[in-house]
Amino acid sequence: MKKLKVNILYPIGAPGGHGVETAFKEMVNGLSARDDVKVMINSWEPADIIHAHSPDPMSIIRLLRHRGKRVISGHLTRGSMVGSMANWLIPLEFWYFKNIYYRLAEAMVAVSATTRENLIKEMKIKVPIEVIENSIDSKVMLTTPAQKKQFRAELGYEDSDFIIVSNGQVQPRKKFDEFVDTARRLPKFKFIWVGGIPFKGIAADQAKLEKMIKNVPKNMFVTNVIELDQARKYMRLSDVYFHPAVQETFGIAIIEAAAAGLPVLLRDIPDYDHTFGANSIKSKPSDFVANLMKLYNNKKFYAKYRAESAKIAKKFDNSTAAERLVRFYKTLLS
Repeated sequence: MKKLKVNILYPIGAPGGHGVETAFKEMVNGLSARDDVKVMINSWEPADIIHAHSPDPMSIIRLLRHRGKRVISGHLTRGSMVGSMANWLIPLEFWYFKNIYYRLAEAMVAVSATTRENLIKEMKIKVPIEVIENSIDSKVMLTTPAQKKQFRAELGYEDSDFIIVSNGQVQPRKKFDEFVDTARRLPKFKFIWVGGIPFKGIAADQAKLEKMIKNVPKNMFVTNVIELDQARKYMRLSDVYFHPAVQETFGIAIIEAAAAGLPVLLRDIPDYDHTFGANSIKSKPSDFVANLMKLYNNKKFYAKYRAESAKIAKKFDNSTAAERLVRFYKTLLS
């Protein structure tokens, strides 16, 4: 059987600690597990499909040289730029994505239906856009009580701690400030923010956020940028995933938390309507504390949303996403 050759592009060694890096790794894992696909990474060899995740210079050159089909994952929209990077950079970045990078695609993959709508509306994309959500290998996040106990002992937490975690770059659109405020209002719980500021000088409100990190309450810990395996340990030792972001193209950490068996508490925003909305606790900011208290005090409520998280994990497992991706590739080639 002739294998489909797919060359996946991503700048190895670039600053990590963000969802695009995880999406790239999980796509590689999902496609590599198939018998009908040969996966190449940043290769100069001919391929049937070249699929880019990043607008770095070497990816651009490989896209321009490629003679097969060119696919780009649309991770960034204007909404995800605002509150992520410095204000002076947003018009330049938007222009570059709209007029240079995304114009190299013969087809695109959007990580959610909302992202697809924004790519068409904001970026004026005319080529086919397939919605294939980010995914993970859910099995790697399955956590036994013994493993949770082990991770807690290793990272300095007690078995009796009720631990609330979030994961993402520290930036205004993620509402790190609201996570900090919630931690202050619930001093008997432990709070963990997995992430930091990987892009430093070009990040939005860098100085303000670095000062905030240094002054978090005693019951809160910020990991800074760490390797994926270590980040997942913090997710797996926790009890609840709480993410107050005001904008997301997708939110791959939500799948990780769900696969680890954590109930998911999210801000009620339209970005989740087609993804996690039916299986998460969608909350107004004024109800964040009340919902966390209910998860702590009400075992039936907690169990209900653990079961809903299992549905998220199943829906966004990378074996399912890889099958949809291969079907899309074959449609383009035919």
